[in-house]
Amino acid sequence: MPLWSLWKPKPPRTADAAVGYWAKPDAPSAGRRSRARAAACVAAASLTLLVSAPAIGDAWRDRAVDGRLSVFFLDSGMGDAAVVRSPGGGWGIVDAGPAHPFLGSRGPLPEFLRSWGADSIDVAVISHAHSDHWGGLLDLEAASIRVGEVVTASGSDDPDADAGWPDLLAALASGGTRITHGPPCGPIRGFPVEAAILHPCDGDLEGHPAGENDRSIAMAVGARGACVLFTGDIGTPVEETVAARAAPLRCPVLKVPHHGSAGSSGEAILATSGLELAVLSARSGNSFGLPHASALSRILSSGLRLHRIDLDGGLLVSFLHGDLEVMDAQMEAMEARAKGGQGQHESN
Repeated sequence: MPLWSLWKPKPPRTADAAVGYWAKPDAPSAGRRSRARAAACVAAASLTLLVSAPAIGDAWRDRAVDGRLSVFFLDSGMGDAAVVRSPGGGWGIVDAGPAHPFLGSRGPLPEFLRSWGADSIDVAVISHAHSDHWGGLLDLEAASIRVGEVVTASGSDDPDADAGWPDLLAALASGGTRITHGPPCGPIRGFPVEAAILHPCDGDLEGHPAGENDRSIAMAVGARGACVLFTGDIGTPVEETVAARAAPLRCPVLKVPHHGSAGSSGEAILATSGLELAVLSARSGNSFGLPHASALSRILSSGLRLHRIDLDGGLLVSFLHGDLEVMDAQMEAMEARAKGGQGQHESN
């Protein structure tokens, strides 16, 4: 049954997909198979970020192939950037991070994709027209990485869009990229894996003085029980709507709304059925004061495991036959060291 049909008004199914975590040894994951796997790794030294190296380590590749749906949360600084790889090797993006001047250098997307040998993206979904979510498209254009289609809730005439948004859309369109504005709720055709927009739907914003953040596309990527819930920069009133629509999908992973602002991460979204892991993207020491202490308190009190990209680095989430595995940059270092030690032992 298509993922989209599940949140239409129907009784939810009762069977749950098996969920297992591969977490860091100090994560609160008692009783999960993650502890046993983590114990097999040697003590870790810190790794910079997944995207800071010119190539992706073997451990990351092992969990992003063999029929898996993989979602890479990249460290893009003060923004959101996630790359989706289908089991068949197709590529999609959910937000592209900020323009590279915010990072002081080119953003992570081109280097990451080149390291995988990817020279094109099937579909890039841009949640809204703030540049910390679309600026990375400039880097893709500069690196001659083609984007087949951009799906966004914000048109080129959006009065709340950040400067440069209309010019970017025009440049992409002139290069052959299809631009889809304000798509209806439902399946995103052309995305490399099953994906559905949950907000904004027809009528969602009527009588609601929504700013650019609350017009963000919220979407689910993956199949029921094996999906990631992306939320853009929505605030708590919209979160309630999204949580109700996402409940039957039972997505284990949540992209924390609005970088953990005080007006986001309400009880409704954090209590969405099936959630196990919250991924928060922000830049350490940012001038906005994000994530806000109140949002962090709500997330931690909810019982979800929290992965902060500003503190923990990039994150790989992969699904195989309904099972979820999570690997962060530190685990990559641990595996590499363990594998290197094993090789030295075998050679002696």
